Amino acid sequence: MVGPLTIAAVALSDEQRLYLATQGVMDSKKLRLQKILELAKVIRSSCLSYLVVSISPRTFNSLMSEVKREGKTLNDILAWGHARAVSDVFEELMKKGISGKIKLSIDMFDRIKTERRLKRILDLRKFDLDHHPKAEGERSVALPVLAGARIIFYISCESSIVEEHKIEPYRAQIVDRAVENSVHIVQANAPAEKQTLGDSHGQSRIIKPEGNIVREASIFEEEVLVANVDLGEATGNFARNSLRCEFVRSWWESGVAKVAKVPR
Repeated sequence: MVGPLTIAAVALSDEQRLYLATQGVMDSKKLRLQKILELAKVIRSSCLSYLVVSISPRTFNSLMSEVKREGKTLNDILAWGHARAVSDVFEELMKKGISGKIKLSIDMFDRIKTERRLKRILDLRKFDLDHHPKAEGERSVALPVLAGARIIFYISCESSIVEEHKIEPYRAQIVDRAVENSVHIVQANAPAEKQTLGDSHGQSRIIKPEGNIVREASIFEEEVLVANVDLGEATGNFARNSLRCEFVRSWWESGVAKVAKVPR
C-alpha cells in the first residue's frame, strides 16, 4: 500500500447537497487531483459536519495481518472505518441540536458487516439506511431531466470484471436512474481489457424509461449499439414530481437554472 486508506463522512441538508452537485461534486475517480482539492474546500465550508478517517500504510498493514488471523477481510476494516466516521458526524449533529430522520447513503461494499458495526454504536431506527453502488451520483440525472432532457448520455469506466460482485449492482443502478426519472439513458462503459481483465467491464447499454434494456454490448469488444427510441415515451414525469414538494422546490429550481443548455 503506497498511501493512507481514507474514509470520509459528511452531513448535508437537501439544499447543501444540491449546491455541491452544481459545484461539480461527483465520483472522485472521475476528477483530476486539482479539482478534488478545490472541491474538498467547498465541501468543508458547505456542510453541517464532516469527519475523515485516515489509516496510514503501516497501521493498515498491521490491521490486515490482524484481520487475516481472525479469518476476516478488508471489508471488515472498511466497515469499522465507515461506522467510526458516521458515528462521529452523527454525534456532532446532536450537539448542534439537529434532529429528525437522517438518510444515510453508503457505497455498497459489504452491507451486512457495515450494519453490524453501526448497530454497535448507533440506533439505526433513527436512520434511513441506503446502500447502493455509486452512492455519490444518486441525483445527477434528475437536474438535466428537469431542464428538459429526454435522453441522458452516461459515460463511465466502472469496476473490472475481477470484481464480479459489482457488475449486477451497477446495471441495477443505471436502470434505476432511467425509471426514477422517466427518461432514456444511453450508457457508454469502457470494455474490459482481455489480457489483464482490468479497467472496466463493458456492457454499454441503451435503456428505455420503463427500465427495459433494449441493447447491451459485450464485456470485451468495442461495439456500436443502435436502437430506435421514442422521445414521447420519455416524459420526465417522475423527475418532475420532485417539484411538487413545496419546501424543496426552490433548491431544485436553483439547480436546474445552472444546467448548461446547448443552443439548437
